[in-house]
Amino acid sequence: MNKDHVIESLKSESYRIEEDSIYSSKGHYNAAARWKALHSALSVISIVCSTVVASSVSEDVRSFGLLTISKLGINSIDHFFAFLTFAFSATAAISTSLISFLKPERKEESHRISAGNYNSLKNRARIYRTIDLMSDDSIDSLRAKLDSISETRNSLNMESIPIPKWAYALAKKGIEELGEATYKVDTKGV
Repeated sequence: MNKDHVIESLKSESYRIEEDSIYSSKGHYNAAARWKALHSALSVISIVCSTVVASSVSEDVRSFGLLTISKLGINSIDHFFAFLTFAFSATAAISTSLISFLKPERKEESHRISAGNYNSLKNRARIYRTIDLMSDDSIDSLRAKLDSISETRNSLNMESIPIPKWAYALAKKGIEELGEATYKVDTKGV
């Protein structure tokens, strides 16, 4: 096998690793953003509901002038506040339980770390393709470098939590239609 053919094969594999890494990184970033938003929303709901419940226990809450509650079918102000306290207590309990069960902060962190790792791998593959392959290194040396990059990709694929389909689809759209993974220096005319 001649050296040029081997270099082209190494370059092609480097492109594959780079492409995999771009999609994986972007997908993980998308998933991390969604988990962060969910965690924030559930936390705010829990805090607001808990605060309302705590304040509704006080007699001062009844002075808000909510005298039109009879239109809601609630017979007295006491029943209304009892219902309100129950509703906010239940909402606070549910949102707190969802935070405990889903652990969105851990999933956000895991996706964010995976995204950073894949982004780092993409950079290694790009540098390998654009710089290392142009050097006078031996084929064995170039092959060893690519093997190391490939092993990193395989490890990341095994260790990372799966990218949700919606996050991958969003990544694909961002990369292919919106050019979100394209560096300015890599576009024509720069």
